[in-house]
Amino acid sequence: MKRIISLILILASVLPFAACLAEPDGNDPAGWFAQDLFYDEMITVPTGQTFAYYSQKDPLWYNLWFEERRSKRHRLFGWGGCCCTSVAMALRCVLEDDEILLVKDVLKTPVAFCVCSINTYQCQDRHPRYELTTQEEYLKLLPVIMADIACGNNKKDIVSRTETGTGFGYLEAFTGPLGIKWHTTKSWDEAAQAVADGKGVICRAEANSPFTTSGHWLFYAGSDEDNEYFLDPMTRDEYTNDRRKIIKVIYQGLVYTEKAKRNQLDIGLFIIIEKDPDAAV
Repeated sequence: MKRIISLILILASVLPFAACLAEPDGNDPAGWFAQDLFYDEMITVPTGQTFAYYSQKDPLWYNLWFEERRSKRHRLFGWGGCCCTSVAMALRCVLEDDEILLVKDVLKTPVAFCVCSINTYQCQDRHPRYELTTQEEYLKLLPVIMADIACGNNKKDIVSRTETGTGFGYLEAFTGPLGIKWHTTKSWDEAAQAVADGKGVICRAEANSPFTTSGHWLFYAGSDEDNEYFLDPMTRDEYTNDRRKIIKVIYQGLVYTEKAKRNQLDIGLFIIIEKDPDAAV
């Protein structure tokens, strides 16, 4: 009975996403990616700051095969795209919309997607691929562009998609071409100040955090006097691993925890992404 209930809960969380788009036509990737995102919004948090929000569970890319070329696994972006989706939200904080095409300077080959896979290695050219060219396309599909870079499509040949998940080493590929820099910290206060200063901040919840059983990346949306705020790319309305019920959902995607309970979240690391004033772009 417990297994049946769990299956119902899983299907209930996935079906609203899956039902909103038709089955993709493998021969028409341009038509597929021209469809609107299920989540395409700017979210204003209680601090008054507004951020671009992406969901890794968006049906436009949920079922894309997300692996680097040597992998024998078949993991989907909808379940493994938290790091790339969070990085995309952080980049939207530090890059103007008309700067987003600078991402092209990071790439080894042009970004092109088919309807089944982030990169061509898994698809093996079974489907035609659609090459992105416009600012609108880059802004819209930024999470999966980050996934393509993490799988190795960058001029520094950095592969951050591994058998255990997605690391953040591919951020090094952005140094220079995008005119940004990044560093890590474990300080909540430093991370909160960075958000207040307009920098992009992501954070990693460790395994068995109330957010996750296996590790999870989120966009950190800052704090006020009482609470810490997050944009969760997993887009959930409940957290089954949160046994103490310390994560409060304002609505799907935007959550908070009381400051007094933040250490119970097991946030192991913050990454602060910002413009580099010394970069020549």
